[in-house]
Amino acid sequence: MHKQLKNQFTKALSLLLCFWGLNLRTTPVAAQSITSAPDGTGTVINHNGNTYNIQGGTQAGANLFHSFTEFGLSPDEVANFLSDPQIDNILGRVTGGNASVIQGLIQVSGGNSNLYLMNPNGWVFNQGASLDVPGSFGVTTATRMGFGNGYFNADGANVYSNLTGNPTSLIFDQDNPSWIINEADLAVNSGENLWAVGGGIVSTGTMTGGEITLAALPGKSQVKLDHTGMVLNLVLDAAPAGETNSSVTGIQSVDIPRYLTGGSEESHANYAIVEADGSVRLANRDTVVADGDTVIAGEVNGEEITLMAAGRVKPTDYDLLSNNPVVVLFPEEIGDNVETTFIDEGINDYQGEDAYQAFLYGGKQGTISEVVTHEEGEGINTVTRRLAAIANQGGKVSA
Repeated sequence: MHKQLKNQFTKALSLLLCFWGLNLRTTPVAAQSITSAPDGTGTVINHNGNTYNIQGGTQAGANLFHSFTEFGLSPDEVANFLSDPQIDNILGRVTGGNASVIQGLIQVSGGNSNLYLMNPNGWVFNQGASLDVPGSFGVTTATRMGFGNGYFNADGANVYSNLTGNPTSLIFDQDNPSWIINEADLAVNSGENLWAVGGGIVSTGTMTGGEITLAALPGKSQVKLDHTGMVLNLVLDAAPAGETNSSVTGIQSVDIPRYLTGGSEESHANYAIVEADGSVRLANRDTVVADGDTVIAGEVNGEEITLMAAGRVKPTDYDLLSNNPVVVLFPEEIGDNVETTFIDEGINDYQGEDAYQAFLYGGKQGTISEVVTHEEGEGINTVTRRLAAIANQGGKVSA
């Protein structure tokens, strides 16, 4: 009798532990608080109710730098970056080793500054996250931001006096850069830029702005930024030498299921599952998510849209994008030649529905693809503008 009761207790305990373990795996990762890093940058955080007022920092020219140990927001919390009319760019780094999970509001007050945030361990914008930024907004999992005379390092010391002017590059020293996950409604004003640059991108929410760029870069690489508009170049370069932490791994594709909180059955069902073979797939969809991919499963509303990937660009529905994007599939080896393909949108008339989209997203690695419309003169203008841009960015143009 005693043995039978013991066996029943053991089975019940095993079932309880199994159930508890499943809940652990499916519970969304909690957001952190915001804490300043004790590294001499001078970031001061005043916590007033649900609002973190972020002030102090180190100014270099028209740039204001902040350094955080942790940067995360729970629902209804606000990260309020205090600025003034003399500040063009606010730039922040997160040094604590955890991904930033955002479930509240990020805002800038007191000026019209752009806001750029860097955390090599990853970014997650859960449902309920939002922006109130008067200028452009960008997040990256890079390990360094390049400037004309130095680097804003995500780890270690910085010589802030050298970091004036706009950033000129995003540098990934890791072998496998961390992912950026968005299931929120992120928006900036018309004419402003909204970008996310990491080792992989999955967006099941919406993104709205003037020029929108989503880019999944390979490790040991850098992408340059247009000096005036903070727009990413289409040509990839090798990462320059430098002393920084290259061992960061952060969020990888296999981690996506624990960060997506999921939606109702009536909505996107925007969560992910791990298959028996270890692959990751968006639930209720056929889209497999792999490292280096840019995956679009929510609306992207931009005046101009650029989608880049070391792997593939994967929209789950072509109608999710308000305009035909420029699609960049980086070459397998940095420095290899890149081809430019112009696609006639009229091929749908004789090759069937979605024909040009199949060409746009189905190119080989090392291809820049853009759709040419039939509006009078627009096709020639598109080709001329793109070829000139590639030449200016260091790419080779040949007949």
